[in-house]
Amino acid sequence: MYDYNWQPQYFKIQPVTAKKYGVPNDSSNWSIPRLCQLMHLVYCISFVCLLHINEALKITFDMVKFPEEHDGKLMELTLPFQKTNQYGDIKPFPIREFSGDMMYLCPVHTYLEWIHVSQITSGYVCHKINSADQVSSDDDNIMVSAKLNNIQTLPSLI
Repeated sequence: MYDYNWQPQYFKIQPVTAKKYGVPNDSSNWSIPRLCQLMHLVYCISFVCLLHINEALKITFDMVKFPEEHDGKLMELTLPFQKTNQYGDIKPFPIREFSGDMMYLCPVHTYLEWIHVSQITSGYVCHKINSADQVSSDDDNIMVSAKLNNIQTLPSLI
């Protein structure tokens, strides 16, 4: 997914254009760039923090901090819930920026890229994205896992 998302022809964010009804879709372009970036972020955070997709989708900007003393190379993710500690005293997840061969799994890198691409800074990190590749401006309009499950996957990514 990382290699696919970072190919220039798939990551070029274009202005919204009207599509003709009845014109078949290009099967090589299976999704839209912002949605691909959002999926990559959700998968990276889920993998590194051992979260369910639904838990990763509920992350808000208030839960993510970048301590100044680490120059943006450390992200602290503080969740109000944790499967193994249901009664409080939940410690933040300290996530360092990955380098080299592990860059494709780096939640810090994908989070910062998502903020740049989506231009959102409040509410839920994972806003809904419409079919025209536009991110919802409503802070409470959260992406749901059913939407991610319904996305057609590219066979070569499996």
